[in-house]
Amino acid sequence: MKQNRKSILFAAAAAVLVMVIAVIYFVNRQSGEAAEYLQICLLDFNEPEQYGELRTDSYQADGTEFGYDPTGGLDGTGCVTIHSSVENDARFTYRYESALEETYYRMSVWVRTENVGTSASGTDNTAVGANLSVLNTYSHSVSYTGSSDWTYIEYYGKTGKGQTDFTVCLRLGFYGGMNTGTVYFDDFELEQLDALPSGASSTSMEDTLSGSGRAQAESEHQDTMLAATVMVLCIVLYLAVAYQYAKKRDAEAQQLDLLSGSASVSGLSAGSAVLFLIAAGFLLRLVLSFTMPQCDIDVGLFQYWARNLAEKGIPDFYSYAEAMNLDYPPLFLYYLYFLGLVGRIGNIGQTLLFDVLLKLPSMLADCVIAYLLYKMAKGRMSKNWTLFLVAIWLFNPMVLLDSACWGQVDSLLALALLLSAYCIEKDRYAWASVALAFAVTLKPQGIFFVPILGFALLRQLIWDREQPLAKRLLRFVYSLAAFFATALVIILPFGIKMEPNLFSWIFGVYTNTAGGYSYATVNSFNFFYLLGANWVNDSTPFMGLTYFAWGMIAIVVISLLTGVLYLVKREKQPYVYLLSAMLIYMVATFGPRMHERYFYPALVLLLAAVIHSNNKLLLGIYAVMSISNFYTVLEVMTGLSIGGKLIDTDYATASYYYWPPLNTQRATMTIFNVLCAVALFAAACILIFTKIGSAKSFRIWEDAGNDPIEQIGGQHEK
Repeated sequence: MKQNRKSILFAAAAAVLVMVIAVIYFVNRQSGEAAEYLQICLLDFNEPEQYGELRTDSYQADGTEFGYDPTGGLDGTGCVTIHSSVENDARFTYRYESALEETYYRMSVWVRTENVGTSASGTDNTAVGANLSVLNTYSHSVSYTGSSDWTYIEYYGKTGKGQTDFTVCLRLGFYGGMNTGTVYFDDFELEQLDALPSGASSTSMEDTLSGSGRAQAESEHQDTMLAATVMVLCIVLYLAVAYQYAKKRDAEAQQLDLLSGSASVSGLSAGSAVLFLIAAGFLLRLVLSFTMPQCDIDVGLFQYWARNLAEKGIPDFYSYAEAMNLDYPPLFLYYLYFLGLVGRIGNIGQTLLFDVLLKLPSMLADCVIAYLLYKMAKGRMSKNWTLFLVAIWLFNPMVLLDSACWGQVDSLLALALLLSAYCIEKDRYAWASVALAFAVTLKPQGIFFVPILGFALLRQLIWDREQPLAKRLLRFVYSLAAFFATALVIILPFGIKMEPNLFSWIFGVYTNTAGGYSYATVNSFNFFYLLGANWVNDSTPFMGLTYFAWGMIAIVVISLLTGVLYLVKREKQPYVYLLSAMLIYMVATFGPRMHERYFYPALVLLLAAVIHSNNKLLLGIYAVMSISNFYTVLEVMTGLSIGGKLIDTDYATASYYYWPPLNTQRATMTIFNVLCAVALFAAACILIFTKIGSAKSFRIWEDAGNDPIEQIGGQHEK
C-alpha cells in the first residue's frame, strides 16, 4: 500500500509538471508570434514641415514650450522638443482615425532627456519622465528621467471592440505624474500588426478617462460584475453540494458495522486526495493568471521595480524609492530582483510569461496554505470534511481573485501569519516571532498581528506557572531576539548603504508608507466608507476629533478587547486563530488609512479557527466575509484598471479611480463587511465565555476522533 501511495504521489507530481509545461508553452505562444507590419506613419523630422503633423497639448497652459530643433536630432538632423520649467503633463499627439477594432499597434520613438525630474514636489511624488502612451489610458511605456542619451522606446497597444481611432502621445509627465525638464523626440513610427511579436506584451488602447470613455468603461465594469456573480453562484453551488455530500457520507460512515468487516474501502487516502485537489487548484490559478483581468497598475509597478532591481542592484536600491514610488519593505524585493535578472537573461520582460512568474509566489502560497489546513484538519474530522475545508480555501473566489488575477502578494502575508499563529498554538514562540518578522518585512500590514504575539507571550508569562519564572522570561527575551534578528538579516542587504543609518532608514520606509495615503479610507469598503469619508483627508474634523484620531482610538480599543479575550482564562485557549482573524478584520474595518485588501489574512486565520472549533457560526461568517469582500476587491480592481489618477479636480470630472460617494451597490457591500466584523467579535465572546458555541447544534461534523473509513483504510494498509 505504501508503494501504491508513492506511485500515486509520483503520478500527481508528474501530472502537475506536465500541466505547468503545457501552460507555459501556451502562454509563450499567446505572448506572440511572428508579426507582419503595416506602416501607418513615419516622422523622422528631417524636414520642418513634419512638425505640423503633430498637435500639442498640456495640463498647465503656462511654463511649457514646444519646438523644433533642426540639428538636435539623432543623426544631427531635426527633432521635436518639449521644455517645461513648471511641473506639467505635456505631449505631442498624433491622432489615427482609421484604426481597426481589436488590432495590435506598435509605437516607437527615440528620446533624449535633459534635467528631467526624478520626483515631484508637493503631495504628488510619482513624477513620470519622457514616455510613449495613448491618450486617455492609464498606461505608458518605460519612462526616462534625469539626463540621458538617445534611447529607443517602443510600446504596444490593442484597440477594443468597436474602436476606430486613438491618439498617440510623445510625452513629458503623465496623469498624476507631472514633471519638468527638456525632452527631445526623433524618428516616431506607428505600425499596425497582424499579431503581437514574440516576447512582447500590449496594453488596452481604449479610452477610459474621457467622458465617453468612462461611460463605456462603466458598462464593461458592470458586465464584469455580472460575470463575477455567475461565477460566485457556480462556486457556491459546488461547495453546497460538497457540504451536503460530506454530511451524507459522515452519516453513512456512522452506521457502518466496522467490526464485522462488511465495509469495503476504496479510493484515495485523504492525503493523496488533498494533493490532487491542490494540483487542480494550482492549475486553475495558472490559467487565470494570464486569461483573466489583472490590476495593471500593481503588476506594472512590480515589473518596473524588478527591471530596476536587476539594473541597479540591491544595496542602494531604496535610494531611488521616491522616484520609483517604492513603498514596500524589502522581503518581496528579493524575488523581484531574481525575476528582473530572469527577465533580462531570457528576454521575457513585459510578456505574459513574465506576468505569470510575477504571480507565482502568491499562487504557490495558496497551495501551501491549503496543505497546512489539511495538516490541521488531519485527525480532527473525516476525509470528506477535510477535502471540503481545503476546497473552500483553494476555490474561494476572493483568494483566486487576489493572487491569480490581481497579482498581489497578500497570500504570502497570510501564509506567514498562519505559520506564526500555528507556532503560538504549539508554544513555539521564537518560531512564531521568526514568521512574524517575515510578515512585517513583506508588507507593513503584518504589524496588525504584533499584539497577538505580545498577548501570547504575556499569557505564558502570567498563566504558565508550571514552568519556572526564569524560563518564562527567557521565552519572552528569545522571542524578541528572534524577531529582530530575522528582520535585521532580511533588511540588512538593502539598508547597508542607506543614509543616515540602517535603523532610521527602515523606520522611514514604514512611516512613509503609512503617511503616503493620509485619508480616512482608500477605497476600502469599511466603516469610514459608510461615513462618506473615502479619499477624505484623515485630518478632517469629525465629531470633535479628526478621522485619524477616531481610527487610532478604534485600533487601541480593538487591541485591548482582543487582549482581554486572550488573557481572561487561565486554561490554555485554542482561540489564537479566531482572535487573530478578529483583530485583523476589525482593524481593517474601523482603522484609518485602510485599503481594500488589508483584511485578507483574516480569511485563512478564520478558516483555521473553523477547523479547531468545529463551529457552524464561524463557517457562516467565513462564507459571508469571502463573498462580500470578493465583490469589494473586484469592484476596486476593475475600478483601478479602468480609471486613472487625475489631480486638482472634483468628483464630477475626475476619473473612476476617485470614486463618488456611496451608491446602493457599494453601500450593501460595506454594510456586510462591517457586520462581519461585529459578528466576529460576537462569535469570539460566545465561544470564550459560554458553552453555546460548543453545543451539538453548532457542530459541522461529529467529533468522532477519526473517520471510520479512514480507520479501516489504515488497518488495511497494515
